Amino acid sequence: MFNKIIGSTFLLILLSACGGGGSGGGTTSSLSISSASLSFAAQIGGSAPSSQSITIAPNKSDALIPDIIATGDAISFGSTSSCVGGNTANLDCTRTGDDIIVTVPVPDPDSLGIGSHTGSILIESSESSFTVTVSYTVSGATPMVNQVSPYLSEAGLSHSVTIRGGGFSNFGTTNPTVSFGATAGTNATVVNDSTITVDIPSSLTAGSYSVSVTGITTSFPSTANLVVVNTPTYAAATIAQGSVPRLKYVYDDERQLLFAVNAVDGVIEQYTYSGTAWNSTPVTLALTGGADIVLSTDGATLFAVKHDNNVYEIDPDTLALRSTVELKALISSSLNCSIDHCFDTAAISSDGSGAFLDSNQFREIYFYDDKSNTVISSPDAGYEDNTISIWNAKLYRSRSGDRILIDGASNDYIFDSIEKNTTLISNVTGTPIALNGDGRVIVSGTSVLKDSGNGYIAYGTLPTTPTKVAVSLDGNTAYVYADPVLKVYDISAVGTATQIGSDISLAATPGFNTEMAVAADGSTVFIAGADNIVVVPIP
Repeated sequence: MFNKIIGSTFLLILLSACGGGGSGGGTTSSLSISSASLSFAAQIGGSAPSSQSITIAPNKSDALIPDIIATGDAISFGSTSSCVGGNTANLDCTRTGDDIIVTVPVPDPDSLGIGSHTGSILIESSESSFTVTVSYTVSGATPMVNQVSPYLSEAGLSHSVTIRGGGFSNFGTTNPTVSFGATAGTNATVVNDSTITVDIPSSLTAGSYSVSVTGITTSFPSTANLVVVNTPTYAAATIAQGSVPRLKYVYDDERQLLFAVNAVDGVIEQYTYSGTAWNSTPVTLALTGGADIVLSTDGATLFAVKHDNNVYEIDPDTLALRSTVELKALISSSLNCSIDHCFDTAAISSDGSGAFLDSNQFREIYFYDDKSNTVISSPDAGYEDNTISIWNAKLYRSRSGDRILIDGASNDYIFDSIEKNTTLISNVTGTPIALNGDGRVIVSGTSVLKDSGNGYIAYGTLPTTPTKVAVSLDGNTAYVYADPVLKVYDISAVGTATQIGSDISLAATPGFNTEMAVAADGSTVFIAGADNIVVVPIP
């Protein structure tokens, strides 16, 4: 009796044993095989190779069913064996007629790593002996640099960015050279086959820079560009909001624009800057029911959701609606927005996919890739497990998109878009919440949390309870709006944060339902509420 084959990806070795065995089995003959070698190839991040088979000619005697001895890292072994014979190396066998099929699972390429891997299978009886050699070549993914996040910086700044693409394991080094135009970055580190982190040089002036990555033997084609702008100088200003709250504000450093979602009618608003003053009359898009907006990692698209099954792609320059994508149709035709998947909160991860959540559901986040027009749910992608419970949640994205904080009514989680996992954070206990550039520093109420490498730990405390808060790119500075003033704190040291300078008085009161944004270099803070958007230069 033979057990069911274990493993979803495997190679087949086919043996034959004709006759019924014993003295009535006929004259015995030696074994023969159709091939003495098996070759496999796979890419990091891909599936294991398809199965192969070898046929062994019959020997007419059960007594001569061969022993099977298999070794090598190119072969994966189970915990038990169902094969007849000795030294079966925990392989599984099935029999069809006189044929014996020996199943040898092939490991996932990610578990082996890039390189050449080998194995051997000795098939031996009293009359014959054969060795089948197994070779397994694992290569990196197709070399490509797809994007850099954040895609935008300001002249004179140096900070970490995340390079996304594929094939980065091909370098043969964990410290390749990443260049922006002709200028190399520093501290480049290969995190995995699809991710590199690097610090951009502070010497870059305003312009667009192609991102290139080179290793010891390989250079990669790139479609990524880093955009550098001159640091804007904004005067203190007030933009009246007519006592109407906004659900979300987004500051666009590249275009010097403010986007907002009107809480009354869901209209998307765009406030422009003339170079000397802000326009108090916004450009609008009548997207009735709008709930949340977020810029794509390359700044080319403004995504919006509005309590239905769609994602709306908007031109950030003109505020024209480019397309409406029905996520429901891309996920499952059985979904019903009156029950599930009415998306109302959004973020963008550093791999470029949009993360969309129905805050009234418990677990699933949906990741939409506008380039491939595909959607995958977080459980299907292995990003979450059944222990996760999310209710009445809001998404907070780090500027790089490497991490997204999922703030639920009872539990909080960090989604790591590089490691593709979601982790419970037990010490995010207060609001408001803000993340730094790479998401490794979180301010939650008055608590400052930092990633220790083994989770977020309590690191410091703000001496003032924020009405709203923002954190600098490097995670060293917190901008605290404590009605009616703005306070700036140094949060780089353990313990109680130290205030930098004096309280900053605002030109007007923002009003209730306050939101907050900060320019990349920390020179300007935008505090917006139902009454006013207040532009606050930082001395």
